[in-house]
Amino acid sequence: MKKGFVSILTLFVLLVLSLTITFVYRQNENTNEYIRDLYSKKQSIYLAESVMNRFLVENYDELKDIILDDNSKLDKKNTDNYELDKSRNVYYENQRYYIRIWHYNNNDESKLQNVYKVTVDNVRVGSSKANSEAWFKLVENNDDLEKDSKSIKMIIRRTY
Repeated sequence: MKKGFVSILTLFVLLVLSLTITFVYRQNENTNEYIRDLYSKKQSIYLAESVMNRFLVENYDELKDIILDDNSKLDKKNTDNYELDKSRNVYYENQRYYIRIWHYNNNDESKLQNVYKVTVDNVRVGSSKANSEAWFKLVENNDDLEKDSKSIKMIIRRTY
């Protein structure tokens, strides 16, 4: 009787020990997967931010001309949101990314009336993707040398 009790108790202890080890192993696997996904998300956000920086540094004057040209053609009564340019490409680390330029006119929010959004979408690293956008608004230059001149000012920048 004692041998049977000791055998059953030993098997029960081994069962509890194996269940504990299995639980800890699966928790460790889940944690590693979560950390890997979080790392790839951070990499995709960094990459999207880098692509946007490259575009803004290399093409700021061209972007300014596109926005000023569109604003000069803009009908003041026009409240449409539309895409200005679909064909902008940025090459970063031997990859091609697409930059899109939009015009927005939100009559409900005074800060978002007649603004322009530059976006880079779906920058992927692993299973994660990120988007980056910069919002620009036209401002009047206060220079005495250049009267009636306008410039652009970044009002919002976000990467998610």
